[in-house]
Amino acid sequence: MKLNNASTKALLAVDIGNTNTHLAIFQKSRVIKTFSYPATLKSGECIKKFCAGFAIKDAIIVSVVPAATKKIEKALVKIFGKRPYIVGKNITVPMRNCYRRPQTLGQDRLVNAFAASQLYGAPAIVISLGTCLTFNIISRKRTYEVGMIFPGLGM
Repeated sequence: MKLNNASTKALLAVDIGNTNTHLAIFQKSRVIKTFSYPATLKSGECIKKFCAGFAIKDAIIVSVVPAATKKIEKALVKIFGKRPYIVGKNITVPMRNCYRRPQTLGQDRLVNAFAASQLYGAPAIVISLGTCLTFNIISRKRTYEVGMIFPGLGM
């Protein structure tokens, strides 16, 4: 994926939540640029402006909103000419999921747990303060054990 003939290859990460969509551009495992916008805005325009000047090699999406995932996937194909990776669909989080009903655990929570275990080690408690408040427990063996979800402060 290329945009504006930029010379440095980058990865676009898209986190689609219930209230906001978060974007980040990574180069060599470092976050170079971030942006968030309300879920009500047109994603294609936001993404195109955000990525201007970067050679986006690949894109990855993690989402809790299936309808928005389809729209953003379509926008990314139109902008970059290549399908993005979608966590839980064509890319799997490399962490054992011991949640009571693993299929009901949001991919966003699993990604957060994996990232925390990689960045800070395990065991760990990962707390996310978004539309919902989530608490996630990672074992010493770096497995997702259990979690809780509550209405967020804005609710």
